[in-house]
Amino acid sequence: MKKAFTKKRIKTPSSKKINIFIGIFIFFFIFLITAIVFLMPREPRKTGIGTLKTDYVEVEVTCGQYTAPFAITTPGINYVRFFSKDVAGNIEGVKWKAITIVTNQPPTADIGCSATNCSPGGCANWIAYRPTADPNPCYFILLNNSTDPDGQDDIVKSIWYFNGLEKSRCESPGWPCNYTLQVTDVAGGYTVELYVEDSQGASDSTTQSLTIRNDVFAGLMCSKDNLNWQTCESLMGITEGETLYLKDDPSLSEYSTHSDGATSITSRTWEQNGVVFAPGGGFGNNETNPSVALAGSTIRLTVTDDAPRSDYEEHTIGVALPLPKWKEIPPSF
Repeated sequence: MKKAFTKKRIKTPSSKKINIFIGIFIFFFIFLITAIVFLMPREPRKTGIGTLKTDYVEVEVTCGQYTAPFAITTPGINYVRFFSKDVAGNIEGVKWKAITIVTNQPPTADIGCSATNCSPGGCANWIAYRPTADPNPCYFILLNNSTDPDGQDDIVKSIWYFNGLEKSRCESPGWPCNYTLQVTDVAGGYTVELYVEDSQGASDSTTQSLTIRNDVFAGLMCSKDNLNWQTCESLMGITEGETLYLKDDPSLSEYSTHSDGATSITSRTWEQNGVVFAPGGGFGNNETNPSVALAGSTIRLTVTDDAPRSDYEEHTIGVALPLPKWKEIPPSF
């Protein structure tokens, strides 16, 4: 008697899933987002059943048996088609997964400018003055106008260089990273470079020529006899009503100088406690050696050169009150 056999059906392996790992790769200096594709069965292998092989088809790639994870780097939409075959020869239906690879777009470095109280310099001619003048110094700001197609926040590093030497840097979240010229910036000609870098390491740089000038400077010295000159704060023993001599001359250790690019000081205005006093020498508004009867403690000199640029210097004088006058009065009987 023949033994009856029951036909056992082999279960078709369940569909695979794709796990995608995102990494960064460099290819011809273009930074791409790369998908690493893993194909894994949903159920463990069992003796005599399970997945025999997994085949896949990638766009423009010949169909082949899956043996190890593979990378997709082609920008745009990539379609991965895959199916499996079990040990019994059952083939599941083809499945597919769309994977979009986005190309990182590099930033574009750009230098702009903002200038206040910098005439005759400014952004038109890229001339700045060291911010030393009172009361209106030149405020010259180098603007980081860089852009990134992937979004402004994708720029994570900005570095300013002056003649190849690093001047300032900002790293995320330091946007926009402008640079304002400082008193410590030395006058001269500079090649300013701005380097920017995005989150994927793509970078760009640009340069701009810049001239920094010394600004006009007001300076003076004081004397009680018009012969012996000293700094005004160090002047001692002068009393209210006494004649104070003032001088602005290159022969002294402190004197006025015109700005770079100008040729001379064209105007000097002398004030005592905010009131302009008549120059003692009678040389109009450009007197270099006036005198004044001391009636207050604050002396100011404002100078203007032919650029024109202006500055002032102010000193506080230590004034002593005059001694009271005594008069002898005979006794009365």
